[in-house]
Amino acid sequence: MGTALLKAFSTVDLHVDRIRSELIVKGTWTGRDFLEASARLKHYDQSIAFDRHNPAVIRFLENLRDFLVSKREFLFGLLENPNLLEYESFF
Repeated sequence: MGTALLKAFSTVDLHVDRIRSELIVKGTWTGRDFLEASARLKHYDQSIAFDRHNPAVIRFLENLRDFLVSKREFLFGLLENPNLLEYESFF
């Protein structure tokens, strides 16, 4: 689910080209590669373009809504899981 969301948000990120090539997962990636990508993302300053008159943004929001609705049961299951409440970083 996270990969799908990252892909969706990258379509409206004004600066995604600065980091895109560094985040393309290859079959040769190691655990270290994933950790380094995660560290890069933590320091990445996204700029999301939300112009409500832009057809691409409207399409993005509609697709995001549809995706989240399709995952509704999964998301509610996560929120109901008492084990996840122990991890503040989850929320």
